[in-house]
Amino acid sequence: MAMRTKLSGMTLIELLAAMAIAAAVMAAALTVTAGLSKADLRARAGDGHEALRAGLRNILTVDLTHAQWFRNTANGFELRTLAALEGQGAELRHLDTTVAYAVRPINGVQWLIRLQRITGGTLQITAMSPAITSVEIKVPIDLATPADPNGWRATPSLLAVVVRSGGEGEPVQALTFQTR
Repeated sequence: MAMRTKLSGMTLIELLAAMAIAAAVMAAALTVTAGLSKADLRARAGDGHEALRAGLRNILTVDLTHAQWFRNTANGFELRTLAALEGQGAELRHLDTTVAYAVRPINGVQWLIRLQRITGGTLQITAMSPAITSVEIKVPIDLATPADPNGWRATPSLLAVVVRSGGEGEPVQALTFQTR
């Protein structure tokens, strides 16, 4: 009678179970890695938007500091000011100017656009910030002045520019400015 020796090793079922566990661990690791990559991309995109918004705040500060009159429009607001930003370096020149901030679509994305028209001169258009859905000026009730027949109001010493980005339920950003 021949003796059988027991060979050590894994059975087919044990091998399949080990492969299933390894596949589940790899799938979990891939999900975590993909989530981190998406979060990193969102964070980088947010940094870019923050830089654009910082530039927007700087230009709005200049425009509002020199604004004599303002009015809200259907898709933004207009300012009458005695200061124009000209050239690549946005050099400040004392000229009678109308500046409009309006939300307009560019390639399917809503952008905040700045239009500057110097009286008797040139029109300059600048795309300021993407993903803006609306922008308007809000004035405290105690500082509100009556409007002329064309809707123009004297610029008060304190106002807020309300910027909405994203869709319904997204947070509203209010940039408050001391104009004088």
